[in-house]
Amino acid sequence: MNIIYDDSYSDEENEDVTWRFQKIDAFKEIEDFSRQIRSLLNYKEQIVKYRFRNSFTLPVHRDLTQLLKDKDSLRGVALKFINILREIKKNAESIEHGIQNHTMNPNSSILRQLIEVMTKLFILIHKFSEQELHDYPHLLKLVISLAREAYLVKKFLDLDIEEFLLELELSYEGLEDEMEEMLSLRDHIKHAHVQKQLEERLSS
Repeated sequence: MNIIYDDSYSDEENEDVTWRFQKIDAFKEIEDFSRQIRSLLNYKEQIVKYRFRNSFTLPVHRDLTQLLKDKDSLRGVALKFINILREIKKNAESIEHGIQNHTMNPNSSILRQLIEVMTKLFILIHKFSEQELHDYPHLLKLVISLAREAYLVKKFLDLDIEEFLLELELSYEGLEDEMEEMLSLRDHIKHAHVQKQLEERLSS
């Protein structure tokens, strides 16, 4: 006698598990988007604080040792990121074409290395966004420049959200230009002040 089992309950259970995993993945994705936008807004806030800060206010950082460690980590990750991009761009018209070429090569490990270093880079970018970097304008500009470059590359890897990533890239590009302008103006004023002091000493 053949016994026919009803698998309908099993199918429903599997569908429920699949739906729950999809829901978790979607939640993580939304959480990641939110974190990226929050980081951008934090950097905008830091630029506003730098623009209107009192030039006589001394830098304040609760844990300078940790800041220096984070700066060293950023330099190390940034160097790896730049070297990988150079390798990808080798024999290619652009980074985009280089990534496409490596995507078609199943034996290439360079994209895995790129994704790993970018994951570390984005963690540091978010970490720095939570700190008062307006007291360290050159570091602030460096992190913003790295963020712009990271989003430029990321949009070639995640084509499904290319428009979102492009908006982030352009936003960071705008922040980078703003910081460049302010730092150039500050250096010009500083140079003029030193020159004036020198002239006063020579004429006295």
